[in-house]
Amino acid sequence: MQCPKCGADQPDDREECVSCGIVFSRWRSAEQRRVEMPPPRVESAPPPRSEGLPVWMVVAGVVFFVLFGIVWTAKRHAARANADPAAELTHQLDEINQAGMERRKQLATERENALRAERADEARQAPVATSGDTVPSDLDLDAVKNQLLLCSFFKDEIEEGLPKSFDEGFYGLMIERYPIFSAAARDQLIVFAPPLQTPVSTWSRSATGRVITVLFTAAGNKLLPKDTGGSEYSTNLGHRTFDHFGPVRVFGTKVVRIPITWTYQLPIASALLATEPMSGRADVIRDASGSWKLTSVSVDDPGGGSKNVCK
Repeated sequence: MQCPKCGADQPDDREECVSCGIVFSRWRSAEQRRVEMPPPRVESAPPPRSEGLPVWMVVAGVVFFVLFGIVWTAKRHAARANADPAAELTHQLDEINQAGMERRKQLATERENALRAERADEARQAPVATSGDTVPSDLDLDAVKNQLLLCSFFKDEIEEGLPKSFDEGFYGLMIERYPIFSAAARDQLIVFAPPLQTPVSTWSRSATGRVITVLFTAAGNKLLPKDTGGSEYSTNLGHRTFDHFGPVRVFGTKVVRIPITWTYQLPIASALLATEPMSGRADVIRDASGSWKLTSVSVDDPGGGSKNVCK
């Protein structure tokens, strides 16, 4: 036989190679084990994992948001359809007016300050009083001022009315009857429901049958304290505040006429009563006892006349 390793000839009964010295029984056992050993197992790579959300989850999310939007939109439309048109209009205007409320207050304050500065300038530029216009030595202007402040014109709060509703044909009449009506609408303190048709006639006195409701905006509710009893609103604009006296006029020994000016306690009153006079004349008369007594406060009216507001 031949050696399985080196190929040298061997006697048949040899247990090991005479040339390389291997033991034939061990060689056969090792060779047999190599033949019978299974091939090494190759681990297959795991399938690649997909990144991101599953497709079904994305589709479900899109469907959910679409359905939610449809339901929400339907509820909004239903709420608007069932809502009071006047309340909806008021809500929309409130949002607009809220932003301008502080600006209106600022403008009213600026107007008040400008009026004060104008009056102070007029007082400085007034002609020097002649000897005939000298204030009598026993006339105490502070005492006259105290009498003025006891007058209802200054002591009482200013109450102005506004209609709760009116026929559109009487719009011009509302402007004449309620001094703050036009200014309150201009400054969006009140709104009309339904809105006035344009153009609105201010001279018509014929009923149209179209009833207009007067509503207060958020700004109006905040700036105009009101009493809602009766057929009209009664708004409170605060007090008139005495400002200063002007150069006096003396008539004889018993009559003195003193120009006076006043302002308003609340800035909103200056804005709403811009067309109202803010000056007048106080007449003081010496009575039989020799004391000076305030007899009247006259205010010019738009018609050219005058009226006594402090009897």
